[in-house]
Amino acid sequence: MSDKKNDPNEKGRYWAGLIYPGDSCPDNWQELMQLSGLQILVSPLHDLDIADVKTGELKSPIAM
Repeated sequence: MSDKKNDPNEKGRYWAGLIYPGDSCPDNWQELMQLSGLQILVSPLHDLDIADVKTGELKSPIAM
């Protein structure tokens, strides 16, 4: 019997992906993910971070 912890052919249970709103995803992507039953983690978008305090210029909401 093989030890499943060390079995290189054992499939993973977790995966990760990035979704950028406004990119190529539907507007209701969060609802669709919840309906799928998958566990998700949603990070804040940071679309209101200030790049320059003097001018009030906002940072790009998508890191490049």
